[in-house]
Amino acid sequence: MRLLAPALVLCGALMTACTGQEPAKPAESGVVALVNGKAITRATYSGRLGTVTGNPDVRTAIRQNSSLLPRLSGDVLSQMIDAELIEQAAAEIGVQVTDHELRDYIGRIVRDDLGGGPDAWQRFLRSSGYPESEVELALHQDLVREEVEDVLAPQARPSEQQVTEYFGSYYRDRPFVRHILVDEESQAARTLDKLRTGADFARLARELSTDHESAAQGGDLGPFAEGEYPASVEAAVEAAKDGDTIGPVQSAFGWHIIQRQAPLDIARAHDTIVQHLREVEQDRQVQLWVAGLRGKATVTVAPEFGSWNSSTGKVAS
Repeated sequence: MRLLAPALVLCGALMTACTGQEPAKPAESGVVALVNGKAITRATYSGRLGTVTGNPDVRTAIRQNSSLLPRLSGDVLSQMIDAELIEQAAAEIGVQVTDHELRDYIGRIVRDDLGGGPDAWQRFLRSSGYPESEVELALHQDLVREEVEDVLAPQARPSEQQVTEYFGSYYRDRPFVRHILVDEESQAARTLDKLRTGADFARLARELSTDHESAAQGGDLGPFAEGEYPASVEAAVEAAKDGDTIGPVQSAFGWHIIQRQAPLDIARAHDTIVQHLREVEQDRQVQLWVAGLRGKATVTVAPEFGSWNSSTGKVAS
């Protein structure tokens, strides 16, 4: 699942300009952008920006560097414009996500990624800090994108040579790492005790970890790569032996329980690599498609944001 990452910035419900009437101008107080005549309202934009800046990590970054806020404001609007372009063009190639499909998608996420159970969804929402409406809008856009990928690159599959080369670059001789991230040291200690008495690591990661992206994969962080983790986590992994489960380890993100596993051989890593390379190619095809949409689009933004660049897809003053 590609979203539910800390910067949840995808397009929501937009206001359509009235047919047959002069379209709204971005300079008007209620509209921040027009995308092929369709309005992104200031209320929708403000809600999305508030969701992003409400994230604790983002708030901390802004406090440390106030110049980030104007750039973030432009990035949020840029992503909303892209999301609207995709939504409009998806319908033209036969992609349309219904409410029923969205509910089924959420159900699969709850079952496969959040550990199941009657309160798994609400527990996830509480721990993520995002409003349910924002999460559902993001999931809707994620599902649209997945269906677009299937239309644009249905047969994308890497060659065996590509798989072998990728394995050699990113997997060979590298320990495999999993973690569970929680807010409190005491909770991390209790989690470690459960693991030492036989609890399943992947199940606890899905139920407890506040790193939702890795939690959806049972805590998997993939093959170890220097510079990819907080320094304390990296040091703990390097000091551990294959098969060790260690912690609690503190970082700026909270408290980690870490499991170091032996490197995967190519047979065990094969399907994961194929899926990753397939997604990379699908994403490349979608990016080319979106670049084409930008080139044909008519987009105007409120003067306070500067202008929209169709080549980069960015709003900048």
